[in-house]
Amino acid sequence: MAQVHPLARQAQAEHPHPLARQAQSGQTRYGLIAATQGRLHGGAAPLAVVRPQAAAVGLAIVEALIGYEWLLSAGNKMLSSSFSSGLAQQVKMAMSGNPNSWWVTLAKSLVLPHTQLFAVLVEVGELLVALGFFAGAVLWLSGSWSPVQRWARVINLGVIGALIGGALMTANYYVMSGATLPGFDPSNPFNEGLSIDGLLMFIALGLLAVHMTPVWRRQISQSGRQEGR
Repeated sequence: MAQVHPLARQAQAEHPHPLARQAQSGQTRYGLIAATQGRLHGGAAPLAVVRPQAAAVGLAIVEALIGYEWLLSAGNKMLSSSFSSGLAQQVKMAMSGNPNSWWVTLAKSLVLPHTQLFAVLVEVGELLVALGFFAGAVLWLSGSWSPVQRWARVINLGVIGALIGGALMTANYYVMSGATLPGFDPSNPFNEGLSIDGLLMFIALGLLAVHMTPVWRRQISQSGRQEGR
C-alpha cells in the first residue's frame, strides 16, 4: 500500500478536491435533515428535536376542547326556553353599575331594542364558532397545518372566521361582566386573576395568529413571484 507524504496529506486537507467537498456538503445536509426527521441511521430523533406532528396534536386538542366548551354554551342556549325571553333582563342587569360606559351605551341603543334578534344571533354564532374550532382540530390532525391544497385553505379560512367571531364574543362577555383591563387586584384575592371569557379571548387571538401564518406566507410568496416576472 502506497504511503502518502505528510506534506501531501496536509495539502489535501487545506485544499480538498471539489468532488470531495461536494460529498461532504451533501452528507452534512443529509445529516441535518435526517436528524430533524428522526431518521438518522434508523434511530430515534434527538431529544432536542421537536416533531411538528406532536405540536399539531397538541393544538388539535386545545382547539377541540375549546370547541366543546362553545358547543355546550350554544346547546344550553338553544335548549333553554328562557334564554330568548330573558336576554333583555340579563342585559339590563349587566348595564347596572358597569364601568364600561361605552358598552352600556351600545347595549342600550343597539341590543335592548332587538333582543329577540340578538338571541338568535348569539345561539347561531356560538354554534358556528364551535364548529370552526372542531374544523381546526381536524385540520391539525390531518397533517395540513400549512395548507397547500385548496380544500385545506378553505377550511383554514373558516377556522379563521370562527376564531375572530369567538374572540369578539368572549370580549363582549368579558366587558358585559363589568371587567376592565386585567391587572393586579389585591382587594379581590379570592377570585381568579382573569375570567374564563378573558382567557378564551387571548387564546383565540393566539390561535388566530397561528392560522393566519400560512395565509401571510402565501401572499408574500405570490407577491414575490409577481415582482420577479
